Amino acid sequence: SGAAPARVSAGALWRVGAQLLRAGCTVVLSTSRVRWAASPFPHLSADVDVEAAQLGSQMSRGSVVGVHDPPMGWSAYGQSMACPMLDPAVVALHPTAPAAELAAQLANRLLGCGADCER
Repeated sequence: SGAAPARVSAGALWRVGAQLLRAGCTVVLSTSRVRWAASPFPHLSADVDVEAAQLGSQMSRGSVVGVHDPPMGWSAYGQSMACPMLDPAVVALHPTAPAAELAAQLANRLLGCGADCER
Protein backbone atom coordinates (compact mmCIF):
# COMPACT_ATOMS: atom_id res chain seq x y z
CA SER A 1 0.00 0.00 0.00
CA GLY A 2 1.03 3.65 -0.38
CA ALA A 3 0.92 4.23 3.37
CA ALA A 4 3.96 2.08 4.17
CA PRO A 5 6.41 3.91 1.86
CA ALA A 6 5.06 7.25 3.11
CA ARG A 7 5.69 6.19 6.73
CA VAL A 8 9.23 5.06 5.91
CA SER A 9 9.92 8.32 4.06
CA ALA A 10 8.55 10.40 6.95
CA GLY A 11 10.51 8.29 9.45
CA ALA A 12 13.72 8.84 7.51
CA LEU A 13 13.01 12.59 7.41
CA TRP A 14 12.54 12.73 11.19
CA ARG A 15 15.66 10.56 11.71
CA VAL A 16 17.79 13.02 9.69
CA GLY A 17 16.12 15.88 11.57
CA ALA A 18 17.13 14.33 14.91
CA GLN A 19 20.73 13.96 13.73
CA LEU A 20 20.87 17.59 12.56
CA LEU A 21 19.41 18.78 15.87
CA ARG A 22 22.08 16.87 17.79
CA ALA A 23 24.68 18.57 15.56
CA GLY A 24 23.35 21.97 16.69
CA CYS A 25 21.28 22.94 13.63
CA THR A 26 17.80 24.45 13.63
CA VAL A 27 15.61 22.28 11.41
CA VAL A 28 12.43 22.99 9.46
CA LEU A 29 10.65 19.85 8.28
CA SER A 30 7.86 20.11 5.73
CA THR A 31 5.93 17.89 3.38
CA SER A 32 6.08 18.11 -0.39
CA ARG A 33 2.74 19.98 -0.30
CA VAL A 34 4.52 23.04 1.10
CA ARG A 35 6.00 25.52 -1.37
CA TRP A 36 8.50 27.95 0.11
CA ALA A 37 8.58 31.47 -1.37
CA ALA A 38 11.29 32.57 1.09
CA SER A 39 13.34 31.22 3.96
CA PRO A 40 11.22 30.54 7.07
CA PHE A 41 14.17 30.93 9.46
CA PRO A 42 13.86 34.71 10.04
CA HIS A 43 10.25 34.16 11.17
CA LEU A 44 10.94 31.54 13.84
CA SER A 45 10.58 32.65 17.45
CA ALA A 46 13.61 30.71 18.76
CA ASP A 47 12.24 30.81 22.32
CA VAL A 48 10.65 27.34 22.18
CA ASP A 49 11.90 23.85 21.32
CA VAL A 50 9.27 23.08 18.67
CA GLU A 51 7.08 25.30 16.48
CA ALA A 52 4.28 24.00 14.28
CA ALA A 53 2.01 25.64 11.74
CA GLN A 54 -1.57 26.28 12.72
CA LEU A 55 -4.22 24.39 10.80
CA GLY A 56 -7.23 26.37 9.65
CA SER A 57 -8.36 29.87 10.44
CA GLN A 58 -8.23 32.27 13.37
CA MET A 59 -11.13 30.33 14.91
CA SER A 60 -8.97 27.25 15.48
CA ARG A 61 -6.39 29.08 17.57
CA GLY A 62 -5.89 28.08 21.15
CA SER A 63 -7.36 30.24 23.86
CA VAL A 64 -7.93 30.47 27.58
CA VAL A 65 -11.25 31.86 28.79
CA GLY A 66 -11.71 32.89 32.41
CA VAL A 67 -15.00 33.63 34.15
CA HIS A 68 -15.31 35.32 37.54
CA ASP A 69 -18.62 34.89 39.41
CA PRO A 70 -18.28 36.16 43.03
CA PRO A 71 -21.63 34.76 44.27
CA MET A 72 -20.24 31.24 43.75
CA GLY A 73 -18.04 31.62 46.84
CA TRP A 74 -14.85 29.55 46.95
CA SER A 75 -15.30 28.44 43.31
CA ALA A 76 -15.85 31.96 41.99
CA TYR A 77 -13.36 31.58 39.16
CA GLY A 78 -13.72 29.16 36.27
CA GLN A 79 -11.38 28.62 33.36
CA SER A 80 -11.61 26.75 30.09
CA MET A 81 -8.95 26.10 27.51
CA ALA A 82 -9.04 25.35 23.79
CA CYS A 83 -6.01 23.78 22.14
CA PRO A 84 -5.08 24.87 18.62
CA MET A 85 -5.20 22.45 15.72
CA LEU A 86 -1.64 22.05 14.48
CA ASP A 87 -0.62 21.09 10.96
CA PRO A 88 2.24 18.55 10.82
CA ALA A 89 3.05 19.71 7.26
CA VAL A 90 5.43 22.35 8.69
CA VAL A 91 7.42 21.85 11.91
CA ALA A 92 10.43 23.84 13.11
CA LEU A 93 12.72 22.39 15.76
CA HIS A 94 15.45 24.25 17.58
CA PRO A 95 18.65 22.43 18.62
CA THR A 96 17.72 21.36 22.13
CA ALA A 97 17.84 17.92 23.74
CA PRO A 98 14.01 17.69 24.07
CA ALA A 99 13.51 18.58 20.37
CA ALA A 100 16.12 16.01 19.28
CA GLU A 101 14.50 13.38 21.50
CA LEU A 102 11.06 14.16 20.06
CA ALA A 103 12.39 13.85 16.50
CA ALA A 104 14.12 10.55 17.33
CA GLN A 105 10.99 9.14 18.99
CA LEU A 106 8.81 10.11 16.01
CA ALA A 107 11.34 8.53 13.62
CA ASN A 108 11.36 5.32 15.66
CA ARG A 109 7.56 5.21 15.75
CA LEU A 110 7.21 5.82 11.99
CA LEU A 111 9.92 3.30 11.15
CA GLY A 112 8.44 0.69 13.49
CA CYS A 113 11.49 0.63 15.76
CA GLY A 114 11.47 0.28 19.50
CA ALA A 115 13.69 1.98 22.02
CA ASP A 116 16.65 -0.03 20.67
CA CYS A 117 16.65 1.89 17.36
CA GLU A 118 19.57 4.16 16.48
CA ARG A 119 19.05 7.53 18.12
